[in-house]
Amino acid sequence: MPKKQYDIDILTFIRSLSLETFTVTDISRHLLEVHLKMFDKKKNATQFVYRHLKLLEKKGIIKTLTTVSYTHLRAHE
Repeated sequence: MPKKQYDIDILTFIRSLSLETFTVTDISRHLLEVHLKMFDKKKNATQFVYRHLKLLEKKGIIKTLTTVSYTHLRAHE
């Protein structure tokens, strides 16, 4: 089954939140607050966020910060 395409610029969305650090869960929660009707399941929103954060990390736009209990990501300025 092909992936559903969402018309969301995730980097712009993350920057609009003005979070210094964030987790996949943080971004997924905010995304669902704004775009609830676009995602039929919470799982789809989380997968979308995870996939796009991994792409941003690969491009060097964000960086993974690992702490004792959480993995945070930080957007480069």
